[in-house]
Amino acid sequence: MNMGAANYVIGVVISVDGDRTLIGTYDLINDDEIIHNGQILYGPRLGAYVTIRQNDIKLIAKIASEKVIDQQNTIKSSEFDNRYSKNSINRLISVKMLGAIEDNQFTVTSSYAPMVGNEAYITTQAELAAIYAIEPGVESIAIGTALLERSEVLIPINAFFAGHIGIFGNTGSGKSNTMHALYYKLLHTKKYRDGILKKSRFTVIDFNGEYRKEDIFGFPENRIERYDVDTRSQKGMSKKVEVSEEYIINPDVLIMLFEARPGVQAPFIRRSLNVFEEMQNSESFMKLSMGLLQKILLSGNATNDDALGDWMEVTKAYCGADCLSQLRNAEHYANGKVKIRDSTGSEEWLNPGDQSIDDRHKRLLGWEGISSAIQDTYECLNILDKLHMFFRYQRVYSTAWNGTDPQYLGPMFSRIKTRLESLNKVVDIVPTAQTGDAYRGGKPLTIYSFVHANQEIKRILPMLIANMIYDEQKKEQSDTESINRTSHLIIDEAHNILSDIQRDDGDNWQSHRLDSFEEIIKEGRKFGFYLTIASQRPADISPTILSQIHNYVIHRLVNDRDLRSLENTMPTLDHSSLMTIPSLGKGQAVLTGTAFPVPRFTQVDRIREVAPASGDAQLTRLWESYGNEDKSDSGASTITVSGSDGADSVPDAAGSGFQEHNESEDNDEWAW
Repeated sequence: MNMGAANYVIGVVISVDGDRTLIGTYDLINDDEIIHNGQILYGPRLGAYVTIRQNDIKLIAKIASEKVIDQQNTIKSSEFDNRYSKNSINRLISVKMLGAIEDNQFTVTSSYAPMVGNEAYITTQAELAAIYAIEPGVESIAIGTALLERSEVLIPINAFFAGHIGIFGNTGSGKSNTMHALYYKLLHTKKYRDGILKKSRFTVIDFNGEYRKEDIFGFPENRIERYDVDTRSQKGMSKKVEVSEEYIINPDVLIMLFEARPGVQAPFIRRSLNVFEEMQNSESFMKLSMGLLQKILLSGNATNDDALGDWMEVTKAYCGADCLSQLRNAEHYANGKVKIRDSTGSEEWLNPGDQSIDDRHKRLLGWEGISSAIQDTYECLNILDKLHMFFRYQRVYSTAWNGTDPQYLGPMFSRIKTRLESLNKVVDIVPTAQTGDAYRGGKPLTIYSFVHANQEIKRILPMLIANMIYDEQKKEQSDTESINRTSHLIIDEAHNILSDIQRDDGDNWQSHRLDSFEEIIKEGRKFGFYLTIASQRPADISPTILSQIHNYVIHRLVNDRDLRSLENTMPTLDHSSLMTIPSLGKGQAVLTGTAFPVPRFTQVDRIREVAPASGDAQLTRLWESYGNEDKSDSGASTITVSGSDGADSVPDAAGSGFQEHNESEDNDEWAW
């Protein structure tokens, strides 16, 4: 061993095969830490670095595997097995080349390769600093402590946050804390805090309600906009999500929302919306509705027998029965003729050949009262209720003159009713200009919690929110030479909406959602729009989305499919690092991607003051507290439990369900 040298030499290169290099060591070294020339070095173990000197170039390699060979038993005879003899064994270390240090700068390069005979030594602290160094003048934040080197791990702000980020890990591995810590520490960079609050917007899609604490991410509470999307409440939300009209009143969106079938239902939606665009004025809608009534009364055999009753049913549902009192005097006969009875009992027949109903017959039918009721009602409805009312009148028209069988539209109208009721609880449809104003003048952090939302709203609303803020960001930045405002969309439990696994659960939005988010992740960066996703199952996330992520934070994952999906999309993660992921502890992660020249295994800092509500339940504390409350109950009594060690006194609260245990009846189970 060359102990007098400046570096701690461990061996020599004995084999080079592609990107794999074999180092034969001069001696066995199994110390975790070594003190050499006044500095602490980390022993050559799996995942550690070694340096191979080649003239003035220092080649940096990572240990991928190690083994021992028996030098005194080359014929591998079991009779002369000396593998564990001190003077016989030799250690072989297999390493993978990562890059080189030249002029004190580390670069990932393949310009240099080790050669047989090059000496290898333990990578020094100065060389480690060069490997992990951030270029001078590059601002960074500290995210944790390196697992191997115990040094501070820094993240370059521009290279990391000006790109798409993926955070993956099994439940309980710490991914929610990591996502919170990243943005908390970013905001607490004093130099940039004011600029962040003014020039950037952060939107959080929270499916499990983990980010509802005050001052989450370190944002002042008065700079946070919160939406608790709740479809379970009968009254709806006190503050609804504003959605631009163009994103809802859209045939493709409504066809998916109502699960309209392609044969009859989807064409009905498209035809109806073409007319609905002209029906924003209540007077126009009233004239259309009354024109439909007139057509029913005068068209004779051109309409079906139920058309008049169907029209009256829709009008009654929205306007009440009072306005129809005189219209009930009209009887529609099978031959298509309509008979009107006046207040004296006199009867008259409408002429089916007439082009319009004359004024006298209109007075007998209560025409003016019906018209006013329809117009006033429509004027007061929001756009979703207007759409529903319009669809119902269109259904009357379509089944009467378009030859549409009512049975084909019936199931869809049941879905229309329930879906629009859910949407009405959680959204306000506003003109596009209003959503743009809200974006420009809104608070820097907006959190949408979907923990109380039904599945249908979880599938549609996050996509609409993402599309709105992306389109607004693109609109603002497309006319500027440089990005002057950024938008960051953060999605926790992203597999809820970004999965490409086909499931038979009625999710008609899947393809549309994936198309939307794939466009965002492929095109968003050029407009200053950045996506951060966290998920337990990276294998379920669309491969297109995974492949576009720039930086990854990987916590413990044990599923082979998840590990393979990451291996296929992360060229910066070597195989030995990948194989270490299943053994990571809580809060430990590997950082890799464009912001990191080499993967870094890190213990991520935990922000305890305002951590997301994702901690594990303390079962023993929960059960112990219940026991203490039980003992303090003035009505508590004791029961006797018999066992091999004799009888013990156990408190029995009234109504607990426990009864006295009878050993003669059952020696193994409690009696309930």
